[in-house]
Amino acid sequence: MFLDALSLAGARAHLIDVTVAAAMRHASDPGPVGDFARTAVELDEVFPGDRAILAGLLMNRVVLQPGEALYVPAGHMHAHLRGTGIEVMGVRTT
Repeated sequence: MFLDALSLAGARAHLIDVTVAAAMRHASDPGPVGDFARTAVELDEVFPGDRAILAGLLMNRVVLQPGEALYVPAGHMHAHLRGTGIEVMGVRTT
């Protein structure tokens, strides 16, 4: 599913625009639907029409407050939508 989202082309490429248009209608909704919609809108503002917007919607959205931290194990995909973060990584042994 994730790779399908990244490889949208031809007749399916319009799904990005359809998804973002629907997200704009629901961006002010409360709860998980609004959070999901705002993610699509925020990604489209920075990367208009990019098919990776759909891939980003398959990821878990976590909102951190100042002073909070999150552990992401090695090899796990992650992204920062806004704010300042520090990423600390161990020494690679490969």
